[in-house]
Amino acid sequence: MANAAPPFSNLTRDKLDILLRLSEAALPLWTRFQNALGDEVPDHVNEATQAFAAIHDATKAWLETGELDAEELQAHVDAVGEGATEAGENSQTEIADQAVPAALAAVLVETLAWALGSLADADIVGEGTPGPGGPDMDGMLEAANSEPEIGAIRDLWRQFLAAS
Repeated sequence: MANAAPPFSNLTRDKLDILLRLSEAALPLWTRFQNALGDEVPDHVNEATQAFAAIHDATKAWLETGELDAEELQAHVDAVGEGATEAGENSQTEIADQAVPAALAAVLVETLAWALGSLADADIVGEGTPGPGGPDMDGMLEAANSEPEIGAIRDLWRQFLAAS
């Protein structure tokens, strides 16, 4: 596993729980993007939506049992990545208002999966995972500033930073 910089360098179960709550709070951002695609939702976007739930469930299970199927978790991160690519491709279209915040949701769930992998001694990588060249969380939060969930997301992000 690569060494992570703060705020990810000192992960704990409590910080993982905050990341889980962050990802769950951001899920409506992704769901609005999926709904904005209308009747023509690509399969990979539907698969990404299912992967969000699977990553949340895997995190809850690990917090309870300490067990993790790293290959399965990586497959879910890959599915989210494919869905996030679709959001990126729509960031300049008529549904940009939903696509841009959806990218924040994708980064948060990939960060959750990466942190879970780190605590479980598994290398989990995705487009939005922390590290050199990783996402600019402040910029992403700003891009989603008009979303109704942004207040709760910002509060949880501050809690995560304060726990560092």
